[in-house]
Amino acid sequence: MSDESSQFGRWLNDQIRMRGWNASQLAERAGLSKGTISQLINGRIQGRHAQLSTLESIARALNVSLITVLEQCGIDLGVSPYHPDIQTVADPHLIGLIRAILSLGQRERHVLLQNIIMLHHQQ
Repeated sequence: MSDESSQFGRWLNDQIRMRGWNASQLAERAGLSKGTISQLINGRIQGRHAQLSTLESIARALNVSLITVLEQCGIDLGVSPYHPDIQTVADPHLIGLIRAILSLGQRERHVLLQNIIMLHHQQ
């Protein structure tokens, strides 16, 4: 198990325990199988290789931002989940944007996000 997969698995397990849940309860809340959650916790599926829809479901179930989940998977989007311009990941436009951003290289992601933030401030 790599450091990134074990980091995400530990983080996910900590999130479950902080809520007084178990893996089955997270799976139910996220609409995922217990096996998928267990594989993520144990690092058999690395977070960064999980389907985006799986990570979106986990973020919603945990009531955390998708950006937080992605960063815990070792995916650097170049923006803090606490940035004031990132209010919610329930917005389908933001989810679409994140999907597009993930297809870019790290430098391109950073430049794109900086431009989006700049345009937002001009509105």
